[in-house]
Amino acid sequence: MFKKILFDLRLGITTGLESPHCKLPINCNRKTLLLKSAFLIFILIFGYKVQAQQVFELIPDSSVMTVKGISSLHDWEMKVEKVDCKLTAETGNKLLSIKELQLTVASKSIKADQSLMNKKAQNALKSDKYPQITFNLLSAVKVGMTNETFSGTATGELKLAGITKKINLQFSGKYSGNKKLQIKGSQKINMTDFGIQPPTAMLGALKTGKEITVTYILNFKQL
Repeated sequence: MFKKILFDLRLGITTGLESPHCKLPINCNRKTLLLKSAFLIFILIFGYKVQAQQVFELIPDSSVMTVKGISSLHDWEMKVEKVDCKLTAETGNKLLSIKELQLTVASKSIKADQSLMNKKAQNALKSDKYPQITFNLLSAVKVGMTNETFSGTATGELKLAGITKKINLQFSGKYSGNKKLQIKGSQKINMTDFGIQPPTAMLGALKTGKEITVTYILNFKQL
């Protein structure tokens, strides 16, 4: 119908004839027809929210990522101090999908309060040889959005200690349309899947579990 209206408008401008799809007076002049045509096209095109791909950059100061686990003596927690992430999302009046996402963590920035624990963790992660941990989205993710909140599952490749595995990452977040985006969630990872032997201490008296939980709250701004 949109193409038909444009054809009829062009016919009216050229011949001055009235169209059954676009009722314009036969005696209106070319200038009036052009103005009315331009106004109609504007309404048809811009009467709806334009969907576009937007690039978002991480806001490090307001983002948090932690790594938690258990041991034979007590639970433990480490903080990630250096995270970089960029994503491309399709937006309109709401978030529609996440098209691209690349996340990088500096291995040596994963730290606890105890220096011995930091040393054990860096050795286990082989940080000197593999200074970066990365996650790359493999395909676009459509999100289910209600009001300002959304959720979804991202399939991507996690590279840890030199080994790459495909994982499914469930997440949630919020997008208010003010160029700010937040994504949060948690992911359990079995260290042995990536060839990492759980660290031990005190001549083996302290043993850590195979599974860790990565929890994150990532805040982004639109570029």
